[in-house]
Amino acid sequence: MKQIDSLYWRPPGGESIADVRLRVRNLFDTLHRECGGQTVIIVTHVEFMWAARAELEYMTDEQWVELEKDPSQKMGNTQILHYSRRNPISGEAGKNIGWRRSTCPWKDNIKTEWIPIERKKFTNEELLEQVNKIEPVFALV
Repeated sequence: MKQIDSLYWRPPGGESIADVRLRVRNLFDTLHRECGGQTVIIVTHVEFMWAARAELEYMTDEQWVELEKDPSQKMGNTQILHYSRRNPISGEAGKNIGWRRSTCPWKDNIKTEWIPIERKKFTNEELLEQVNKIEPVFALV
């Protein structure tokens, strides 16, 4: 049921957002290989946009679930997500995508300023803490 696990829920005959993230990753690999140095525009559905956002911003499952529940993060028809490696303040181009902004022509409550993308790096202890939060599916006796 989608309300219980919106990231891994699959509609009958469909894909979960986690499944779509795999397709997004394949698309990004192709773009990286074949469109280096070019500007790319992708027109797609909101589920694909969420999956792309999760991949580009290196979101954990927990971060994605929290953002997806946040009404201020809801994406709508004709919404535009714009990513850039170029720092909007200094103009300097970074190695990786580091900034995102968004707009929607018919929504006036969307903030359109550039937002830095924070990619969390985990220590070994933080990773173990994450693993220990998950109940085992089976135990060896």
